[in-house]
Amino acid sequence: MQHGNPLSITQVSTKLELKEAIINLLLSNPEILEANQRASKEAYESLSSCIVSSIWNLLSLHIFTRELNC
Repeated sequence: MQHGNPLSITQVSTKLELKEAIINLLLSNPEILEANQRASKEAYESLSSCIVSSIWNLLSLHIFTRELNC
């Protein structure tokens, strides 16, 4: 997901890093918060779209093509 927009995910290793990320990225500046929210929404929508597309392709391959061949 980070390939699409690096703001969509912030990796932290410790509780201190998590606390700093929340304060610096989300609470300190409304513009930064909005940019992170937008990036997260875009990543979620992209991932959801890929999942739906994959499921549709599997259904098409395994169910719908069998119906046509019968």
